[in-house]
Amino acid sequence: MEYVSRLLDRATAIIAALGTEPLALHAVARATGLPPATCTRLLKELVRLGWADQDGNRGDYRLGPRAYALTAAGAYRPGLVETWAPRMRDLARRWPTAGVVLVVLRPWGRHLLWECGAFNGGGAGRLRLVAEELWGGASGRLLLALMPPRERHRWIDHVGLPAPALWRGIVTRRELLDALAAIRRDNWCEVVQARRGLWASATPIPDGEGGFAALGAYLPLTSPRERLPADLVATARSTGR
Repeated sequence: MEYVSRLLDRATAIIAALGTEPLALHAVARATGLPPATCTRLLKELVRLGWADQDGNRGDYRLGPRAYALTAAGAYRPGLVETWAPRMRDLARRWPTAGVVLVVLRPWGRHLLWECGAFNGGGAGRLRLVAEELWGGASGRLLLALMPPRERHRWIDHVGLPAPALWRGIVTRRELLDALAAIRRDNWCEVVQARRGLWASATPIPDGEGGFAALGAYLPLTSPRERLPADLVATARSTGR
């Protein structure tokens, strides 16, 4: 019991230290008074459980989505949501049958931050904080394709190859890497989700921290979509708010 109490005390101290701004490992250790090796071990578990996040493989640590959801402290990645929500609403108004989504990656899947449009009743938009499987959507494939090679291989090692039902034609790692290279070259991904009757697409946007998020759209397969790719890309490249 004493061991569990000590473990909880240390994990709580780390979460509290991350409550103000992203911190490097040495800063977490300094703020909590814990050895760096202890911080590394606990942070790894906190990231896995969603209480913390890490920027890349060796980057800073920040609060994760479970902390925001539990405390209702506001949007996870609030700057990203605040920047893109107005543009997404404009896009949804132009495409009344579409759902528009904002997605980031976090271990080990894609994470839906915010959505608006037809799939949430046509309202002004809502926070979602929903973790989703990596390979089934256009946004997950796109963001993995844009990762640095070493980090991309680390993700593939962890999550494995996509199931045939999720990504047809991908059987080997070489085929997966070639498909991701094509997505990276085009800065664009689209997926037909036949079982859901949807066409999904995604294009990258800057996440404000030197990386990428994905701006995505879903349309019923029965809806015209010829002009949507150009509109989605134009929205991603917009600079006004």
